[in-house]
Amino acid sequence: DGRFNLQVQEIHPLGKGSLKRSFDILRQRLLAEGLFDAERKRSLPPYPARVAVISSTQAAGYVDFMKIAGERWGGVKFIVANIKVQGDGAADQAVRAIAHCNQLAEPPEVIVLIRGGGSAEDLASFNDECLVRAVAGSRVPVLTGIGHEIDESLCDLAADVRAATPSNAAQLLFPDKHDVRQQLALRLGSVAEVIQRQIKERRLHATMLQQATLEQWSHRVEIAMNATLSQQRIIAEYDPEMALRRGYAMISGNCRIGSIVKITTKDKIMKARIESSEKR
Repeated sequence: DGRFNLQVQEIHPLGKGSLKRSFDILRQRLLAEGLFDAERKRSLPPYPARVAVISSTQAAGYVDFMKIAGERWGGVKFIVANIKVQGDGAADQAVRAIAHCNQLAEPPEVIVLIRGGGSAEDLASFNDECLVRAVAGSRVPVLTGIGHEIDESLCDLAADVRAATPSNAAQLLFPDKHDVRQQLALRLGSVAEVIQRQIKERRLHATMLQQATLEQWSHRVEIAMNATLSQQRIIAEYDPEMALRRGYAMISGNCRIGSIVKITTKDKIMKARIESSEKR
């Protein structure tokens, strides 16, 4: 009869409700596996010198991050992986970039995964299971700065540190060089005070030690001088001249009977013959 049945099927684009359901299901599964556990989180390096940045170099979020990084800190070597941050293939490119950073002979100290704000569909790549697992399994700590402050992705939950925005990621990662200079100046001042105090204490100790040493040697010299004087007195007592002055006489020569000897007193020198006093 020329009639035919026409079946019409409505095809709805993937909406926020579907994205939210997929997000919640995957979140619960990965949460149960422990990918988001706080015990797995690592801290950021205090003064980073080698940083990998995974983002689109054309995106405003990347520009903001690099601008604030340059203002806050310096001397950093950046390893930049320019990837798509939304749409087909974006998550796969991010996974390969993370793997590349982990395989470098000299890996970075931290990997920064950033993307500016956007709709739920724009940020869907950062809820990709492979990418989330790559973030959680990275040997290098991962810092994320994805979307605006109210946005939350599974990559944020798996990362070691989550920043509210790309700009905030730079603020969290890099210390303010002006604050560091001020803190360093204060520390140096404190160290200088400690050093000066130690120098003063050591000088005082050295002075006291020197004084004690001088007193010790002075005592030893005094003892030696007293001993010398005592020896001098003993020697003087045996000095013939001293004996003569006290009225003694000194006889020299061969003291045999019949011999002539010399007798010395303090006033004169005489000769005498030695004779026997025995009576015959």
